[in-house]
Amino acid sequence: MKSNQDACARSFPCPLKKGSQSVTVKLSFSQFGFIINLLKNNAPYQLQHKLRAENGSTVYCLMAQTRALTR
Repeated sequence: MKSNQDACARSFPCPLKKGSQSVTVKLSFSQFGFIINLLKNNAPYQLQHKLRAENGSTVYCLMAQTRALTR
């Protein structure tokens, strides 16, 4: 994955199980403040995050639905 970080050593239990799971992921949107400020406060949003292996052959997709407190 990106920056050759070992996700198994840093956060996720490996190997990941197939199927639906509940995993806590922390994302920082601090560099996207100008976009976040356009979002309505306390409204539902869906986020899709794709992770690719360096060779591009493997794609992991994380989908989250939540309410966002933007203010």
